Amino acid sequence: MELLLSWRLLVATLIGWFAGLLGGMTGLVLGALRLPAIYAVLPVTQAAAGTNLGIDGLTAAAALFRYRRGTRIDGQALALVGVSSAAGAFVGAYLAAALSERGFLLVAGAGLLATGLRIWQLAQRGARIASRSRTPLPAGRAAPRRVVRAAGGGFVLGVVGGVAGLILVELRGELFRRTLGLAPRPAAATNLAVGVLTGAAGLAGHGAHGQFDLAMLLIAGACSMLGAHFGAYLRGMIGRAGLMRTIGFLLLVVGIAASSRGLGLT
Repeated sequence: MELLLSWRLLVATLIGWFAGLLGGMTGLVLGALRLPAIYAVLPVTQAAAGTNLGIDGLTAAAALFRYRRGTRIDGQALALVGVSSAAGAFVGAYLAAALSERGFLLVAGAGLLATGLRIWQLAQRGARIASRSRTPLPAGRAAPRRVVRAAGGGFVLGVVGGVAGLILVELRGELFRRTLGLAPRPAAATNLAVGVLTGAAGLAGHGAHGQFDLAMLLIAGACSMLGAHFGAYLRGMIGRAGLMRTIGFLLLVVGIAASSRGLGLT
């Protein structure tokens, strides 16, 4: 049994490194690609979610460190979406202890499906999505509707991600670009900063029930960060759109499988 767990840990770690590598090559975090491997190793679903959130936070921090040069994080957007996302992640993670395995699989499946679909859309539309933004928020006074939409969207994504074990960076990007009107690079940097806060808050929520694995967090987290670091140097060597379509397709397949198990169909 111990040998089997050791092999599973090794496989999960390698998948974590590979997910980090692909994330570095595409500019994404891709915790959704890692989650099924963590879930296969850890016997408690909530522990898998808590551990993956911590790894996501570390990977987002590594990506932010690389991205920060010459790119400013928008403080107002970080306050609006970051606080609400972190609060939602903590609430979702804390309440996840009451969920059954089937409930977890349904929420995780929804998160995987949404992320896969979003990545597929990004690959199909390319820069047209990034360039489609509204007028930025004024420095002194923000439009109330957009503030509520950004904060509310951040909270909802935080709750779902806290339960599922995902920081959902790929889904949160629209809040910064279209709702708050940020340019692509500040939006990406701010989104990663929010991802770090969301991962930490979600880990704290699961950690309140002792639902995370420290060894897996440290080992797979370090490997994911290294993979992301090397992947950044490989960016451009492989067509980004084709790679993202493949990742999106894989996540859709995994999301359907998780949802089917949650519904008791398999």
